[in-house]
Amino acid sequence: MTSPRTMRVALDGTRDYDVPYNPVRWNGFAVPGFTLDQARQIAADLAAEHLTLAAAGHPTDEQDTVTVNDDDTISIHSGTYHETTILEPSPDGLYYLGAYEWAWQII
Repeated sequence: MTSPRTMRVALDGTRDYDVPYNPVRWNGFAVPGFTLDQARQIAADLAAEHLTLAAAGHPTDEQDTVTVNDDDTISIHSGTYHETTILEPSPDGLYYLGAYEWAWQII
């Protein structure tokens, strides 16, 4: 039995994540799907980055934030556009955070 193919992705300022391989690309960047636990970690990583920038005196009002809600949906608030998007899991059970908007790099 072969194991499913994976890829490792990262955003600037966050740790990297192993996710199921997805051949879809957006402007050359990955379009990864994440488990709910990975989404929670991404939310924590972005919150930590936000605090670090704020403590250093950098503006943070244009930064995106991620919240995992009690009903297992995910809220992504765009600091740039001041809009909130609610993500539900895709049919494959994964959450495509920042799909077609964030520059997920394959590493």
